[in-house]
Amino acid sequence: MVKFTQEEVDKINSNLKTPEDALRWAFDTLHDKVAKASSFGAEDAVITDMMIKLNPKARFFTLDTGRLNQETYDVMDRTSKKYNIHFEVMFPDTEEVQQMVRTKGINLFYESVENRKLCC
Repeated sequence: MVKFTQEEVDKINSNLKTPEDALRWAFDTLHDKVAKASSFGAEDAVITDMMIKLNPKARFFTLDTGRLNQETYDVMDRTSKKYNIHFEVMFPDTEEVQQMVRTKGINLFYESVENRKLCC
């Protein structure tokens, strides 16, 4: 991965005036290393639209925790069809999740910040 000095970051930032400028710079500079994580919220829809307009081959991914509601899958499907894109769907390690739930409970992430971090 390309690393930038603070001076380089400051110079780059001074030339980026819009979100599209930032995305264009990322595509031009980082190429296929750029991928957008999506939870399929409203802000994701806006950024997805911007990215596709700038780069029809942009990459997108999501995490399927096994606890998503049907509406999330419906939005993923509609977005895929609308923009003719494929979401790279990542899944957590089943054995790790089972062990975590056995020791901490099914809704562990509601109990503490420490438990929420286990879910990452």
